[in-house]
Amino acid sequence: MTTEQCVAFLQKKSTTNGDSVFSHLSQLIQFLVATKPDSAVDLLELSLLLKQTRFIPEEGPKVPRSWKFHAKEKFVKHHPDRKPPPLESQEQNGDEEETKEENDPAYSAENYLYDSIFFEAVGMGLGRAENYQVVLAMRQLASTKMVLKMRFFGKFFGIKSNYYVFETTSKSVSLEEAAKLPSYGVEAIPKENGIGPNGHTYWVCSRPGAEFYRLPDVTPLQIKTARQIKKFLTGDLKAEVSAFPVFPGLEENYLRAQIARISATTELAIKGFYKGGAGGGNLEKSEEYAPLGFAELKTLENWVHKNQYLNLQGRTALYVPEKKEEEGEEGGGEEKEEKPPSPEETEVIPERLTSVDTDAELMEGWKQWSFITSSTHKNLKHQVIGLRSILWPGAFTVVTPTGFSNVYIGWGRKLRHYVPPLPPPVMKEFEGLGPERRDLPPIPKPPEPVNVEGEGEEAPPAE
Repeated sequence: MTTEQCVAFLQKKSTTNGDSVFSHLSQLIQFLVATKPDSAVDLLELSLLLKQTRFIPEEGPKVPRSWKFHAKEKFVKHHPDRKPPPLESQEQNGDEEETKEENDPAYSAENYLYDSIFFEAVGMGLGRAENYQVVLAMRQLASTKMVLKMRFFGKFFGIKSNYYVFETTSKSVSLEEAAKLPSYGVEAIPKENGIGPNGHTYWVCSRPGAEFYRLPDVTPLQIKTARQIKKFLTGDLKAEVSAFPVFPGLEENYLRAQIARISATTELAIKGFYKGGAGGGNLEKSEEYAPLGFAELKTLENWVHKNQYLNLQGRTALYVPEKKEEEGEEGGGEEKEEKPPSPEETEVIPERLTSVDTDAELMEGWKQWSFITSSTHKNLKHQVIGLRSILWPGAFTVVTPTGFSNVYIGWGRKLRHYVPPLPPPVMKEFEGLGPERRDLPPIPKPPEPVNVEGEGEEAPPAE
């Protein structure tokens, strides 16, 4: 045996007291050196004395088994995955129903707890404890609301409290629930129902485990107004948005407008991962997609925008109001001059799944996106790669083994200097009806009395 093997053999600990020959001999030698007895060889009982005087901690107080059983029973009873006991009528076909439920879950959600590992690798995220709380909140939302698909959109910071936002696709929305949502009058440009910025339903809560609140649909006017103001969120959904121009709604509407803007600009996908989506249709995963390499993923040409752009109207499709025929237009009058097209009508927006490399630069040579990796060493294998939005700080996209994942964690503010809009033109003063006069106006004549009793009789002259 070598010296290392001999030392390892002597360091094996006992199963009774956890001691080893190596440590026991070391303590014995230390004791002899410290005491320096005259006849150390004759002290044969010294080894036994050290064993008897060595401190051995006692075991702590034992917990009664009944208390342990009740604690475990309480934990199992309140576990979120626990199902209620079946009824007597359901016990016969219980096995078949359980198998069917396991194969066909009631909803589908992204594995955010798994994706958070890759977000953490590139240096961003909420933290492991908070990520686990978000996953539990997703289960709570799925169990209390009618949800088909769900994903964690992100976290918005506020002055008083924060917002945790969850993007869902609901099974159905009743007319009563739709009527309960607040509205702010009829706008000139109608909103898009079920498509574009209102293609998903968003739920928010102030903290994981709190009550969920459904955000109302966003309107084009709210999106247009949100582009002209810069506000911090307060954390109160019913707070007024004090800004100029006046925002048509409360903070819940402003938050919903910011979600629509962020979703349309910062949600990315790998090129070739999706197909379809023309004309506002649904995206489908391409069967011909093959995962790209690290060098290919680190180019902006291989990343595309997942959602449609929002035009100047605040919609994904241009709305052209119907022209009303004016009276007398069919006559032989003079022809009216046609108005020049507005900037909204002449705007050309990119199509869906357009490469992010074509995005307008913030400044000369300053792209809207920058790459982030898990390590600065270029030759390191199995690196995690992602993209960070510079236009919307807090928007991140990371590559995962199953594809990619998007999340937003920020203040809901765009990286643009605030340019306040000009106030409306000053009203002109009242010009008056004519020149100023200094003479008094004439005294008006008193009204002539009317004879009510007799008909045809003249009234007496006025005195």
